[in-house]
Amino acid sequence: MSSTENLPFPVWAEFKFEGTASEYFMIWIVNVLLTIATLGIYSAWAKVRTESYFYGNTMVNGSSFRYTGEPLKILKGRIYSVLVFTLFWILFNYYPAMLIWTLLAACLMFPFVVVASTSFRLRNSMYRNIRFRFDAGYLDAYKTLLLPLGLIVGFTALVYAIFSASDMASAMEAIEDAEFQREDMFFSIFFLSALPFIPYLIYLLRRFVVDHMHYGSAQGDFVASAWDFYKVYLKLFVLSFGLMFVIGIIIAIVGAAFGLEELAEGNVDSKAAAAAMVAPMILMVVAIYGVGFYLLGYLNSRLTNITFNGVEIGPLLLHSTLRGRDLGNLYLTNTIAVLFSLGLLVPWAKIRMAKYKASRTEFLAKDMASIESIAQPDQSAIGEELGDMFDLDIGL
Repeated sequence: MSSTENLPFPVWAEFKFEGTASEYFMIWIVNVLLTIATLGIYSAWAKVRTESYFYGNTMVNGSSFRYTGEPLKILKGRIYSVLVFTLFWILFNYYPAMLIWTLLAACLMFPFVVVASTSFRLRNSMYRNIRFRFDAGYLDAYKTLLLPLGLIVGFTALVYAIFSASDMASAMEAIEDAEFQREDMFFSIFFLSALPFIPYLIYLLRRFVVDHMHYGSAQGDFVASAWDFYKVYLKLFVLSFGLMFVIGIIIAIVGAAFGLEELAEGNVDSKAAAAAMVAPMILMVVAIYGVGFYLLGYLNSRLTNITFNGVEIGPLLLHSTLRGRDLGNLYLTNTIAVLFSLGLLVPWAKIRMAKYKASRTEFLAKDMASIESIAQPDQSAIGEELGDMFDLDIGL
């Protein structure tokens, strides 16, 4: 770990993950087989077993976390989530005239999912017999998130309307064998409209979660700024373009080495020309995927560090020192291992990741005795499963 002598409080304990790949493999393989045998019904019990294993093996100062979610509640939430996902899938794919309204409905649902998902997860997380909790209401979430989401939908609707009415859209649809429809551009326009808001949305989301998080009687406070998140994405943007430029130069050199001149002269039947087409393509795919793992490692490590280092829960602090190259190495080697093992090394990959993240996280405190447990009502699992279904990263 890096030096902590400049941190505001003395180090109390480091996180430690004590699970092993062999133990988790037995849980994982049983979960997979029973989920298949029950046509997915057992997946709720599988989730509880998995979460309980990872919580129970995450140690701080000799004590582990506990997960108390109930399978039947998760199964109910999962059924609702599948129905909602199916409805949106049908609307997006078979009712192009309703694209904007479907997107608006999805954005209106998002704050509900944030509150419901976070409430359920925190309510079912414990440490030293003291529960975490989340005290935000749905109205609080809409007040926080509705404006940026509304701006994204508004920009998407405006740009899409302009494009649909343009001669370019008509010309693209008129191209024979292109099978292009103007609706095909909708999600590209949505992504470009959302891009400038993504760092701010992540900041708002994490500030909202932390500020309404409690550990017993201790309340959370998020001290990071929106600019911290924008700096990460700006650096990622510069790194991506710089690396793509370098990859492009290398591909051009390889193409020339394998006979690009013959290809340019029209000798398309020669072996050199064939190599000139195939070799750069293979190199490009390998390079882009390889670089992509490290760019993703950079992004996730920086976002996690900013988030954790900005969390204060009463007298408690978190300190994270994840490194981009370490995460990149894990993403790359884990992916290769899972692919070549036909999925059998998934448990090994997850254990490696859990061990690394725990080893780079510290827990700091100046007072634990003042934190008291507070009784809480039960929470529905619908929001938790909606968050999982739509792959929304809305927790810590």
